[in-house]
Amino acid sequence: MAQPLFAIFVLLCCVSAFAQDGPESDIHSTLKEFVDSGEFKGAVVGLLAADGTQKVIAYGDAGDDAVSLDAHSVFEIGSITKVFTGILLADMVNRGEVSLSDPLSKFLPDSVTVPERNNKAITLLDLATHHSGLPSFPTNLIVKDHANFLAHYTLQDLYDFLSSYELIRAPGEQFEYSNVGVGLLGHALALSAGQPFEDLLQERVLRPLGMTSTGITLSPLMQKHLVQGHSGLGEPVPSYKAPTFTPAGGLRSTMHDLLIFANANMSNSDTPINRALRGAQKIRRKVNSMGLGLNWRVDAYAGHTILFHEGQTNGFETYLGIDILENRAAIVLTNSASFSRKGRLGFHLLDSSIGLGRRDGGNVLAGNYIEGGIKSVIKHFHFLRKEKPSKYNINESSLARIGDWLLEKGLHDEAIEILRLNIEIYPESAFSYSLLGESLRTAGRTEEAQKAFSDEFRLAEELQ
Repeated sequence: MAQPLFAIFVLLCCVSAFAQDGPESDIHSTLKEFVDSGEFKGAVVGLLAADGTQKVIAYGDAGDDAVSLDAHSVFEIGSITKVFTGILLADMVNRGEVSLSDPLSKFLPDSVTVPERNNKAITLLDLATHHSGLPSFPTNLIVKDHANFLAHYTLQDLYDFLSSYELIRAPGEQFEYSNVGVGLLGHALALSAGQPFEDLLQERVLRPLGMTSTGITLSPLMQKHLVQGHSGLGEPVPSYKAPTFTPAGGLRSTMHDLLIFANANMSNSDTPINRALRGAQKIRRKVNSMGLGLNWRVDAYAGHTILFHEGQTNGFETYLGIDILENRAAIVLTNSASFSRKGRLGFHLLDSSIGLGRRDGGNVLAGNYIEGGIKSVIKHFHFLRKEKPSKYNINESSLARIGDWLLEKGLHDEAIEILRLNIEIYPESAFSYSLLGESLRTAGRTEEAQKAFSDEFRLAEELQ
């Protein structure tokens, strides 16, 4: 049976504990605005106050035949998984099983060559702080299924990538967000312990925390409460599958479990798991004003110190933020991969002085395509960029997402037209050349793809 389209669920509500967020009705109204505008298909928000009081509010559509949204709804949490991999690393360091300075090559088969630069090896710390010099995704990735583009990528593919890749910067030198790096980190920890990654994570992190509805493999209860993921346009999408990159984005969880997790991160208990939590929180490197723990990001402003991470899969977007000084937390789980303002919403719930920001223009442009085709997209892109800059965030990522969405539809020529426009407007963006190269390669236009990748490499080197 399909659940009602709009549902509200409140758990242990105590409005006075959340005075900074306004009354419960305001939070519900904000969620309603996001859902009704099409940014979310459905969402569950969780708040944790310093006294331990919890508030959970859910609004929207869990999907056909899905159980109504509540604290036990199961979401893909995407890159928030990286935080748990960082905690596992901290635990193994505390036990003396590995060291942050250990080179990645120590754990991999002798047949695998791990790239170095300037005689610097990639360490576990480099992997956990995105300073490995490895790209976000492997360069030998061949997309066979745009709905699950990592599903067919094997461990041997990853080994082949490592053995052939040349770093363009030395490990430890510069921040570059890398799904490859965290995937390798989890793989190395599993090899060190002689256990599958999921078993190790359950044993060392999830079970000690009491997170019984969090995992990679769904239990029968989790399956019952699984939420349907959606694209940014509200289309149902298949569950995320990326077996080789599980440590970087493969966990599923509930608001109930994530509130347990947030609370544990604020505890001073002297247990092995709490020591690991604190070890992962410790700032190891800095990028401008932002600190980097072991896969945590740490932002300081206006007397707050916020531990946070965001996540996205092909059908979900998530945010987890903890004000470590005030002992408060905000969590946002959505079942739409819309590049929405879920992070802004999360920060806003922690501090109402932080605005909700502009709506992302990518979804609006996708709607323009449905109504009027590629010419309508281009026309409205220029209009929104010129006339509505205060309302919509229109940048190179907006066009990139349209291009990626068109590729998923098999509309290669139109995707390439959009991505070429992106480069015309942002000619110094290595990111835009990378996307164009991938689209050309997917379309079988090999020579043009090689030229785009060459331009990407040139621009990346110029930034050094």
